Amino acid sequence: MGFAEPDNWMYYSAAIQYSTYFPLLPLHIPLLHSGFPSHNVMSEGFLLIWQIVILHFLLNISIYYAMLLLPLIYFCLGAILIYLVAKELTNSNFALFAVLLFAILPAVLIRTSSFEYRGESFVPILILLFIYLYYKFIPLFNINNTTNIIILTLLFFIILMMWNGALYFLAVLIFFFILLLLFYFFQNIKITIFLGILLSLLLFIIAIKYFPIGYLSINNSYSLNIAEMQIPTILTIFANYNFLFFLAPLAFIIPNYNKYNYKKKHLILFLFSLYLITIWLVFSAQRWAILGAIPTILLSVIVLFNIKEKINLANIKIGNIFIYIFIVFIIISLLLFDIIIFISSKPTAELDSYYLFLNWIKNNTPKNATFLTLWQDGSAIEGYANRSSYTDSVFGMNVIRMNEFAKFLFAKAGNFTYLNQIKPNYLIVREYWWNFTNGIAQEANLNLSNINLTQTNFYCLTKGKCVDKSLYNYSNNILYNVSTLTK
Repeated sequence: MGFAEPDNWMYYSAAIQYSTYFPLLPLHIPLLHSGFPSHNVMSEGFLLIWQIVILHFLLNISIYYAMLLLPLIYFCLGAILIYLVAKELTNSNFALFAVLLFAILPAVLIRTSSFEYRGESFVPILILLFIYLYYKFIPLFNINNTTNIIILTLLFFIILMMWNGALYFLAVLIFFFILLLLFYFFQNIKITIFLGILLSLLLFIIAIKYFPIGYLSINNSYSLNIAEMQIPTILTIFANYNFLFFLAPLAFIIPNYNKYNYKKKHLILFLFSLYLITIWLVFSAQRWAILGAIPTILLSVIVLFNIKEKINLANIKIGNIFIYIFIVFIIISLLLFDIIIFISSKPTAELDSYYLFLNWIKNNTPKNATFLTLWQDGSAIEGYANRSSYTDSVFGMNVIRMNEFAKFLFAKAGNFTYLNQIKPNYLIVREYWWNFTNGIAQEANLNLSNINLTQTNFYCLTKGKCVDKSLYNYSNNILYNVSTLTK
C-alpha cells in the first residue's frame, strides 16, 4: 500500500476524516494530523475530497482503492471525450488515433501510469467535457435551452471547486469570448486566431511584468520548486509532447476552416483558446505539462487530417503513404519515450525504504506523537503512519513553513533553537534530500552561496556526528528524538 507521490497521503488522510461526516459533505474542516498544536484546514478544492468519499461509499471500497480508481475513471472519460471531439473535426479513424495519443503521450502517461491523484490531472478532462457539451448545446441562449444552461453552469462550478488551480479555466473562457467577438467582426477564423495570438502575447508580457503571482508568472519566487515547478527546457517539453509540440501550432495555418459549419467553428475557437492559455502555463512550469496535453493532441490530429485531405484532393497517392509512415513514426517515437520514462521513474528504493521506515514509526511511537520533516514526507507521516506533522502539503504548509525549516537545516551545526520553538517530539531527516539541496533552498528563498554545507545541521543530521544520536535509522531515513538531540 502506497502512492507514487508521497503528498497524495494528504488527500487520503483528509478523505478518511471527511468520510466520518457522510452523507454530510463539509466544505473545510481541521485535519487531525495536520500541524500542531492547532490543526490546519484543508485548502484544496473540496470536490477533490468529496469524490473520493462518495466513490468509497457508492462502491463499498476502501478510501485507498477509491483514490486509485478515480484516475482510471477520469482517463476513460477523457479517452471518450477526445474521440467524440476529434470525430466532429476529423473522422473516426483519426479520432481513434487521437485516443491512442492520449494513452501514450508522456505528459499524460506519467500521471495515469502511476495513478497520481491530483486536481490538475482531472480538471483538463472536465474542461473538455464542458467544451463538448457547449458544442452540442449550440444555439445555447434559447428559451428552450434552460436545462442546458443549468448543466453548463453546474459543470463550470464543479471545475472551479475541483482544484484551486482551476482558475485558469476562467482565462480560457474569457479568451474564448474575445475570440468569438473578433470572429463575428472579421468572419475569418485564421485572422481571428492570429489576432488572438498577438493578444495572448501582449497579456503574457503584461502579466509577467505587473502581476508576478502564482503560476501566472515565471518570476514567482516559489516557482523554483524542488523539481516539478522548475521552468521547463525545450528538451523537457519535447519529452512530454514529442513531435506533437511542433504539429499543434500548424493548426493555425494548415486547415481550411471555411468548410466547417457554425457549430464547428465555435468548437475550433474553444480549442484554440484552451491551447493558447495552457501552452503559456506549460512554458512556466514542468508540472503543468498535463494541462496542455488535450488541446495539443486534438490540434495535432486536426493538422494531420487536413494534410491528408489536401493530398487526396491533389490526387497524390504517394503522399498518403508518407502520412501513414509519419503517423507510425510518431507512435514509435512516443513509445520509446514512454519506455525511457518507465525505466527512469519506476518506484524508487528511497520511496520503498521510506514506507518501511514509516511502518517502524507506526509500531514504535505514541499515537499522539508529533513530527517535523520536509513537507511531502510530512503528508506521508499523516496519512500512512497516522501521526501529526508540523509541515505537510495542506494549506500550503510547504510554502508557509518551509523558510524557517530550511533555515534550521542550513544553520550552523548544533543550532537547534528552531526545534525548541516548534517542540516536535521527533525529527525526520532523509539523506536523499541532498539531491535537492538547491531546490530546498530556492523554495525557501535562501542563498547557499556563503554557506559551508559540511558545517550545517543538514550535514550533521544526515552524515555527521548527530547521526550517532539517532533513535532509528533505516536506509538513511533517520529518526531523532528531539529531547535527546537538543540535550
